[in-house]
Amino acid sequence: MGVPFEALLPYGIIMTMFGVTGYGLHYVKRFANDGKKARWNQDLWDRVSCSILVGCGRNLAKAHWLTISQQMMERDQRITGSFRGQSSNHKAPTGFEVSNPWKIENRIY
Repeated sequence: MGVPFEALLPYGIIMTMFGVTGYGLHYVKRFANDGKKARWNQDLWDRVSCSILVGCGRNLAKAHWLTISQQMMERDQRITGSFRGQSSNHKAPTGFEVSNPWKIENRIY
């Protein structure tokens, strides 16, 4: 005896939603990375766990740790305005010499 098609409709709907969700996640990842593939295990420095502490003077509540790849992405963002953008210019743009990510502590005298 055959299976009525009404019994298979929920499975079809579930499979369709898996496809729609997968495509949606793929689109959101591409959109977030400026149309490029997501970063994953590209270079040796991506696998290094060396980190630095970026903070605002003594205020460690605003401080956060950056890995090497995050440091490079922050540098790219300061140069090009995009985390995934890269520049092939041999000179840094004007104003980059003062766009240091390290924050200066406010002194109270």
